[in-house]
Amino acid sequence: MALIKMIKNLIILGMGGQGVKLVSTLFRRVIGSKFSRFSGFEERGGAQRYGPVASAIRFSTEPDYVGPLALDFKDGGCDWVLSLEASEPLRYDRKLGRGTIIVTDSYIVPPTNVRREDGDYFSLDQLSKHYKDRGCELFVRPFRDLAKEHTNNPLNANLLALGFLLRHMDSLVEVNDFSDFLDDRQLKVLRSGFDLGKKA
Repeated sequence: MALIKMIKNLIILGMGGQGVKLVSTLFRRVIGSKFSRFSGFEERGGAQRYGPVASAIRFSTEPDYVGPLALDFKDGGCDWVLSLEASEPLRYDRKLGRGTIIVTDSYIVPPTNVRREDGDYFSLDQLSKHYKDRGCELFVRPFRDLAKEHTNNPLNANLLALGFLLRHMDSLVEVNDFSDFLDDRQLKVLRSGFDLGKKA
């Protein structure tokens, strides 16, 4: 099997307080138990609310793979992006490429300097056009609102979005893979997101 097909790249994005770290930790645990090899890096915007948070995860789909697995990956090489804020993928724009699957919340938080000056910022339509022009397959959903509707708690948007993404990962990672790491309530939220992905 070609190396490029064996190595997969996921970027998880959001703002401080949205649960990006939780989703990243869960995914790493699942990857570690299912495929063994993974690497990546994390970036945190001062661990502050509304500060940018990012986690890049690289993993081999072959459990016996012992080749190189560098922390970073080439430009245009991202397979999936899970973003809890619609403009955050712009920070990793060079990593996006034709075929990258982006699952993002429609929620937009302008940067602090823009908010302070009440300046203009990207609209959802502008962001969507940009991602599609980059050749990405885009799924935009109001995950915060859906989480409130389905679970009565908007903070569950992270698990709901993760479940949605799993629907578009070609069965490499599935909801049941998380059963050892989530309680029944959390697993139900994850499954709800997976079901929402079916309707995409």
